[in-house]
Amino acid sequence: MQIQAQRKWQAIGKTALDILDKVVAAFLDMEKAFDRVWHEGFLYKCAMTSTPKRIVHFLRSFLANRTFQVRIEGTLSSACQGCRRAAAAPALYALYTDDIPSNNDAHLALYV
Repeated sequence: MQIQAQRKWQAIGKTALDILDKVVAAFLDMEKAFDRVWHEGFLYKCAMTSTPKRIVHFLRSFLANRTFQVRIEGTLSSACQGCRRAAAAPALYALYTDDIPSNNDAHLALYV
């Protein structure tokens, strides 16, 4: 991500400095951002858009508190909670932030 942010800065920063005196840039590292997203709010946003109902139901199930156990040679482990969402988190965060308002005077870029 650092290289992508640097390229974005080079593209807009040089042009902006040619036209303006000052340029403001903010780069936020959102690596684990979806872990902190309000899941019910995310699902509501999906339901209020053109997201198919079956996808919303799948996402609700995917984000639900799940437990799992492992049996090895007849011995059952204690229950662990949660499911691995790491692979899907960047795409889900991109969906969550998709409705951020855009502005002709500002450049917004999201790298996942």
